[in-house]
Amino acid sequence: MIDSLPLQWPFDVDRFLRELGSQRGKPIVVLRATLTDPMPCGLLIRTDTADNIFVVRGTSAAHARWIFMHELGHLLLGHEPSWTGLEAKPVFDPREEAEAEYFADRVAARLSRNRVRALRKGISEGALGQLRAAFGSRRELCRG
Repeated sequence: MIDSLPLQWPFDVDRFLRELGSQRGKPIVVLRATLTDPMPCGLLIRTDTADNIFVVRGTSAAHARWIFMHELGHLLLGHEPSWTGLEAKPVFDPREEAEAEYFADRVAARLSRNRVRALRKGISEGALGQLRAAFGSRRELCRG
């Protein structure tokens, strides 16, 4: 499943959400929210018109990205909402939580690999260009 996600580097959340929403036929909206105890750090709320991912305010950018990917995991893995909002405290399925954490981890790993590949490609092309500018092409060097 993760291989089919549009995870280009540099990662652009807006582009990613547009492409994924287009593939799924329904937009995915990410919103920052003030979530207090007993609320979790993130929340997925599905409607007929959009899938809404709420991420807690006041957390680091890295943590917010992780929460986003975790909630996205619930959505793409087809987890059904387990909390109606009527209960005093949310109750979550431990198996589904573990699956969403694993999903977030795999997406983070894929983005990291894509970043490393992009950096290597950029460094390789940049270094090669500098060498060619300084010394000419290999063909020119070998004619000597």
